[in-house]
Amino acid sequence: MSLMDQSVRSFVQAASSRTPTPGGGSVAALVAALGAAMGSMVAHFSQGPKFASHSEEMEHMIIRMKADIDQFESLLEEDVHSFETYMSAARMSGQTEEHKQAKQAALASASVLATEVPVRLMRRCLASMETMEGIAGNANRRVLSDLGIAVYLLEAAARSAWITVAINLPGLQEEKLKEQYGRECAQIIGRIESIRAGMLSTIHSRINE
Repeated sequence: MSLMDQSVRSFVQAASSRTPTPGGGSVAALVAALGAAMGSMVAHFSQGPKFASHSEEMEHMIIRMKADIDQFESLLEEDVHSFETYMSAARMSGQTEEHKQAKQAALASASVLATEVPVRLMRRCLASMETMEGIAGNANRRVLSDLGIAVYLLEAAARSAWITVAINLPGLQEEKLKEQYGRECAQIIGRIESIRAGMLSTIHSRINE
């Protein structure tokens, strides 16, 4: 059964138990999915005659959030798969030189996968926030708090993925790849911080009108 098909209680119990999965990466992907869900809800409540001039924008938002939620679900499952792949490599025999070389190659490949998944999660969180950025000034005022929550959740998910990347970077053998991931992740967080600050400024301003 997919983790996303479990009850909320089952997921939380599994995450809180002495089992490696679902772990932090999976939790981050779930939080991101909830953030996108909040963004979709805001767009749904920002439709109708009163918001006719922004109907196309809101429809686009709903479509994009649905696609992002699907991606976050896939990344949740990929996080579990990447961890299991790494553990399988770690359990490989290293008794002979040939076995050692095969194990090292498998671990190197698994380390790249374990790093790439949270990087992709960060990219998608940023994409979701960029989509939401344009509706802060036009969304239904009654659900502005939900839009703010969407922003906070996506930022939290991206930052959670970032620390997952950080712990996996030392396991990468290619220095160029380490630098590439480190630089990209810092840029993503910087952009997310900028969007969050701008959106929350607009949201609070409109709430206090």
